[in-house]
Amino acid sequence: MAALKPLEHKRRVKRYFNRKVNPRTFVQGDLVLKRRLLAGSNLGVPKLEPNWEGPYILREVAGLNAYFLITFEGIQLPRTWSRDGLKKFYAKSLAAIHPYTPYTRFVCTDLFENLFTQIQSNEFWDIVY
Repeated sequence: MAALKPLEHKRRVKRYFNRKVNPRTFVQGDLVLKRRLLAGSNLGVPKLEPNWEGPYILREVAGLNAYFLITFEGIQLPRTWSRDGLKKFYAKSLAAIHPYTPYTRFVCTDLFENLFTQIQSNEFWDIVY
């Protein structure tokens, strides 16, 4: 009986700390920001510079926790990126996602095709304004 008390306490503490965890999941075509790191340094970036750069397009899911990224110009970043160093990008304006870039339309066909057609046909701007 005494051996079960520490295990029960450990289980309760784990449940308490994990209840607010919101796992990050990404799918192909998501817009993401990547954490900036200085080359050869674990210190991060200087104090007054932004900690995140991008947005980038998630080109491919390489594994459970690894992703390939590309720029809007279609240039693939040289290595895979961990889920810990990425966060979703939510555009405040549609100009931030570069809707007229051809490679973006190729990668995000299912996600953004309807939105791009509405933007180009000016139906969308009547709704926004």
